Amino acid sequence: MLGISVAIFHCLSNKFEFPTPFASLRLRPSMPRSIVLLLPCDVSSLALDGPHYGEVLSRRAGDTARVRLLPKPGTSTRTRVDVSAEIVALRSVAPTEVDNGSPGWLLFHPVYFQHEDDLLHGQVTSYADGQYSVSTHSGEVQIAYDEVIDVAPVIVFLLWGVRLVTSINNTDSLQTAHSTLLNRLLGQRGARTSRNIVRLMNGVGVESTLPNASTQRVWISPYTGERVQVTVGHVINFAFYIDGNRRPPASVNLGATFCDDPSQPPLPADAESIYFNPTRKTRCR
Repeated sequence: MLGISVAIFHCLSNKFEFPTPFASLRLRPSMPRSIVLLLPCDVSSLALDGPHYGEVLSRRAGDTARVRLLPKPGTSTRTRVDVSAEIVALRSVAPTEVDNGSPGWLLFHPVYFQHEDDLLHGQVTSYADGQYSVSTHSGEVQIAYDEVIDVAPVIVFLLWGVRLVTSINNTDSLQTAHSTLLNRLLGQRGARTSRNIVRLMNGVGVESTLPNASTQRVWISPYTGERVQVTVGHVINFAFYIDGNRRPPASVNLGATFCDDPSQPPLPADAESIYFNPTRKTRCR
């Protein structure tokens, strides 16, 4: 029994030294975890809605790796997929990320937050050292991870740079305004449905500062990491028809995603830089 007790003690203390007759049972030190943050276009066989964490399980023949996708908050799915070794190298992140808030889940997401005395809407473009960099109408703003709140894309496209009415002066009242906008757009909770921007924004934003349907926004696609140009009207239509489970008429041409606007030409190549990693400007191949 003494030999067994000593062996167990050594296991718990990570000392792989066993007295005879346990010498043949030496343990292999565990390899450090290898974590990646994949873009949807890296694994086009799956319908991912944005950057997704995965753990590299093994290297496989033919310069590929087997990756297990980690479950997003509130889910339990752990899909396994093969990706190229090149993608693994490009998308590698610190293993500690998944143990410290997993900030990559919000990369390229639309968000809102309070910054000093302002209520701002924008898109997360990068993250480092406990802070997100968020693109807003006021420029890039650095904000702590726990101070940003995820929101529907149509909300940010509608409220980007809009002056809010004076009664909306904190995140609670702003969240209520967001719900009002979505109810009006989708016809929920007794609201009469509308895609008219002035009607949608009544009592939320100052009319002279509202966008119109043709207003263009530059957005980083969460599917490819490339900068694209999107009109406010396309995002409204996408939410109205796709999110609202309505069949669009032939006259409404919708892209595959909210940021895939068929009416807009591609941006020049030099404007398509990815913000996935500030030190490594890459895009999906």
